[in-house]
Amino acid sequence: MTEEPIQETVDEPQAEPVVAPEPAPQPEPAAVAPPQPEPVVAPESAAPVVAETPAAPASEGDDLDAAIAQAADLVESEPAGETPAEDAAAEDAAASEPAETVAPPQFVMPEHDHAASRVSWWPFIVYDLFWLAFAGFMVWQFQQLPADVALFDSDLYPAFLLGGIVLTIAGPLLILAAWFASWGKPGAHKGHLFVSALIKGAIATAIGVTLWWGAILVLDQLRLGAMI
Repeated sequence: MTEEPIQETVDEPQAEPVVAPEPAPQPEPAAVAPPQPEPVVAPESAAPVVAETPAAPASEGDDLDAAIAQAADLVESEPAGETPAEDAAAEDAAASEPAETVAPPQFVMPEHDHAASRVSWWPFIVYDLFWLAFAGFMVWQFQQLPADVALFDSDLYPAFLLGGIVLTIAGPLLILAAWFASWGKPGAHKGHLFVSALIKGAIATAIGVTLWWGAILVLDQLRLGAMI
């Protein structure tokens, strides 16, 4: 058997125990305040929010100041040289002036073509040609009478007298016929057409009657040397 070496153990010095000091008396805890909410920090880019405050009610002094300022603006806006007295005088003059009366609408006659309102001369020229032919035929017939027979004693005298009366009555009838025939003219006025036909018909009839009665008087003068 082998003998184990005996190790000498050296007792290490033991540490002295630490004595804890007695705790100091703690004060009684005070009332705990409720936790405060953390402040909200707005981002730097956002504009600061300004709380709107209600406008204070306007006082009588503010109303008076506003009225004075408005009156001053009106005075400045008025053109130079005009005064309230001049304005009042102008208003009185305008009020004293009579109101403009509106004239009633006047009837305007439509324009018409004067050339279209004239009756043609041709119907009346043909009418006078009949008178001329009648007077010529009467003169030729009376020249065939004997020298000792007067015109009013011949058998042809009543016929020629009646023929002249018929042609004279035909004058007004021709006037109406020419007037009716001209109604179809564009732009013509019936009143002007009637006046034109009346004037021309009267002239033509006067010429025909002169030819008729003049032929009788001339024949008597030539044959008998005296008028009827």
